[in-house]
Amino acid sequence: MTYLPLHKPHDKSVGIAAAQAWSTKRYCKVLVCFLSATVGALLLYSAAKGVEWSRRVLLETTHLQRHKTQTVNAGTSPTPLCVIAAWERGGLPQYIRTSIETFGTSSNSSFAKLYLFLPPTVSNSALYDVLGREKLPGNVQVVNIGDVDGAYRTTGWSGFVADRLCAVYGRKKEHGHCDVLRSAVRESERPLLVSLRPMYGELFKDWVRPSECVSWAWGDLDVLFGDLPSLLNAPIFTKDADIYTVAANDHWRFYTHGQMTVFNQRNHTVNDVWRGCPELSSFEKAVEFFRGTGWSALDEGCTVHAAMSKGLRIISVPVQGADWGQVVMVRQDRGVLTRCEASRNEALVREHCRQEMRKLTDLTLATREMSPFAQEPTKKKRLELYQPPSNDARCSDWLPAHQQWCIRGAEWNSGTWFVETVKEGPVAQGLEFQMPVYLEARTSHGVEIRVMELGLFHMQRWKNHISIYKRDEGIGQTSAALKQGQAVLELYNTVAFDNGAKEADQDLIIMKIGKTS
Repeated sequence: MTYLPLHKPHDKSVGIAAAQAWSTKRYCKVLVCFLSATVGALLLYSAAKGVEWSRRVLLETTHLQRHKTQTVNAGTSPTPLCVIAAWERGGLPQYIRTSIETFGTSSNSSFAKLYLFLPPTVSNSALYDVLGREKLPGNVQVVNIGDVDGAYRTTGWSGFVADRLCAVYGRKKEHGHCDVLRSAVRESERPLLVSLRPMYGELFKDWVRPSECVSWAWGDLDVLFGDLPSLLNAPIFTKDADIYTVAANDHWRFYTHGQMTVFNQRNHTVNDVWRGCPELSSFEKAVEFFRGTGWSALDEGCTVHAAMSKGLRIISVPVQGADWGQVVMVRQDRGVLTRCEASRNEALVREHCRQEMRKLTDLTLATREMSPFAQEPTKKKRLELYQPPSNDARCSDWLPAHQQWCIRGAEWNSGTWFVETVKEGPVAQGLEFQMPVYLEARTSHGVEIRVMELGLFHMQRWKNHISIYKRDEGIGQTSAALKQGQAVLELYNTVAFDNGAKEADQDLIIMKIGKTS
């Protein structure tokens, strides 16, 4: 029923207008009440879900959505290096945060970007917790495959991998053959993503195609990153190499390291190298492979032989360190990563390590103008590449003998990096590059201390023995603080040893990010 105002207007049109105005006013009151109630309800819901909502917003502001994969670098030049790290299963360990943070110290450089792919079982909240409520660095993008296709929220990595493999082998998803592959992948006992690392250029091409990335790399998440732009941005890697691998000090063998190996897409055939692996050479072989059991390191195994068979140039650059032997401490300061080895480990020795590492970092930042590998090598040497004649002569025990390549004639001299380059076996070449900044090993209180710069450090054992995480309050965005010298990251072993006399399972590691050095 419509009620008119108590005072009746003399003009009919005025009365109608007044009635309409009164009706509109009444409607607006009802609408306001409705909106107020709705907003109130939303506020109550937000209060109940506030923490979860804030976590989701934080991650979504830095999350690479599926519809953006085609336009990541729209209107800009491709990123020189895109590192792909994929977490397959289980909860995220704390050390992943440090991997992300150290990679982020080069966020002011356009040289490198990290793509972190997560399964749908890892929620935004879980990543938020690991990040300590910090935003991702600007050069790190997170992709949850559950957001790529709604079906993957249920099928997870097995669904993603099976669909991509079907496409690579030219089969339609609806075809019965794909159901066979999908079943083999879903029930496989093999680690999917490690096994398929040579195929990352195909599996993740929506993100790392040549229009987006000049080169792509597989990478690990149990590593600390150093100054990648200053070390790897050199023609020997960006132009001469088809594939280059960040190697450790194991110059007597040649393989593509799982911690980081880079494929230069200026030569498009690098994305087909995986076809030279017998396990992946055909659709039928892939099904057979996934139905098999046991460890198979295709990334470090078949890749070298497959690349050589295509006439591709592979270069091994030894700027990786690991927690082997007499490593006492690793330190990231202003983007520069250094490692200290000592013949004995105790608190006083670690303090001497800090002093030497700080000195090396200061000198490096003060004198570096270009990559040390952009200089002419100081020595060139012919090397012999061979496969072990028997199991007794193997040089890479974790690989089958037919996938091992050993090297004769390699050198390792103080103050130099010895780069190994292979195109067609059995001939290889060694190139020696002078370290622009080198500190001779010094002896302090009877202890020999050696420090050097690294491109990355592999926490092979230490990641399982980190007992204490120390973080000073008020640091702010950690990656920015590390880059700007407002904070320093240290990872060190507290177990005393003399001449390395200790067992690996005795490691007791402390990770510290502090305001002062």
